[in-house]
Formats: sequence, structure tokens, C-alpha cells
Amino acid sequence: MMSMESYEKSLAQLDLYRKLAEAEAQIKNGEELLDGEEVFKTLKKKYEKQ
Repeated sequence: MMSMESYEKSLAQLDLYRKLAEAEAQIKNGEELLDGEEVFKTLKKKYEKQ
């Protein structure tokens, strides 16, 4: 038995591993990569308090 905190941490870690595997597969398949700085600029504009 594990605590709720440990369970949620495990779920978050599994989700991270899934996303990393998906990204690696996209790279192997030659899919176009997004520029990290541009992505963060877009997110900042979208979620920035006005």
C-alpha cells in the first residue's frame, strides 16, 4: 500500500516517461521539431495575466 502522494508522484513519473518516449519516436520518424523558445513565448502570451 502506498500513500496518495506516492501514487500521484508515480503517475506523474509514468506520464513523463510516456511523453519522452513519444518525443523520441517523433524524432526517429523525422517529424519537425518545435523551437523551445518560441513555444514558451507563445505559452507566456496565452497565459500571462493582463
